[in-house]
Amino acid sequence: MGISKESVITALRATGTRDPDILERKRIAMRSAARSSWIAGGVLLLLGAGLCFLPPGILAGIPVILAGAGFGHRGWRNVNAVEAGYAEFVNSSSR
Repeated sequence: MGISKESVITALRATGTRDPDILERKRIAMRSAARSSWIAGGVLLLLGAGLCFLPPGILAGIPVILAGAGFGHRGWRNVNAVEAGYAEFVNSSSR
């Protein structure tokens, strides 16, 4: 799941309001959805590291670590996109 700054701004516009409380709730909801892949990446990293401690698990552990790093990176980018889109929308609406 990739989130762009433009999609965040579109979702905030779709609320149809400039009320800061409603916009903040929407931001928190989008951020928690974006953060789920970041958390999944961390879990996969830990699972892969645990597998690497077992001799037969090294072959499975390395791909799991790589997948976890990919999920974690994507989740981090999504969280940053939500924050950047929210900041841009709030700054543009206050002018």
